[in-house]
Amino acid sequence: HQLMLAKNQKGYENLSKLCSLGFIDGLYGKFPRIDKELILQYHEGLIATSCCIGAEIPQAIIKGDVEGAETKLKWWIDLLGDDFYIELQRHRGLENIDQSGVSQEDVNQILLGFAKKYNIKVIATNDAHYIEEEDWKPHDALLCINTGSILAEEKRFKFPSSDFYFKTQEQMSAIFSDVPEAIDNT
Repeated sequence: HQLMLAKNQKGYENLSKLCSLGFIDGLYGKFPRIDKELILQYHEGLIATSCCIGAEIPQAIIKGDVEGAETKLKWWIDLLGDDFYIELQRHRGLENIDQSGVSQEDVNQILLGFAKKYNIKVIATNDAHYIEEEDWKPHDALLCINTGSILAEEKRFKFPSSDFYFKTQEQMSAIFSDVPEAIDNT
């Protein structure tokens, strides 16, 4: 997982190039992939974030490798400087990620420490896999269809709560009331 945005025309051209190369040279199964060599080559005009808990920096934190997470973070800072942001998310049901004992809020607190240490702006985002909160049940059924499982299966791919919908600015402001700059920066 890696979020990258174009901040100008050159960034748009580079992002288009990276997307094309991901499909042409980096197809892994049905998913396009790019590596850091390509990002080094085509990073001008791009903005990136630390991303959701599935990304490399949060995953290192979840696995207890805070030093490794910081090393990965510094790679992005060295490459993008002020165009790299710490991304914070808060979803119900992520109190014990992958039975690691680490919560999403634990990850956020370490990320906030990195932001302070390196003077990185923070942003607040929400994983949105459906539009309205009540859409979580149909989304869950679609996940079952996609993975060949049934709703009654306990050990199947599913989201831990109905929190993965497109939240309003008011909802996000309430969730991140203790970090208002994350809302302002977003």
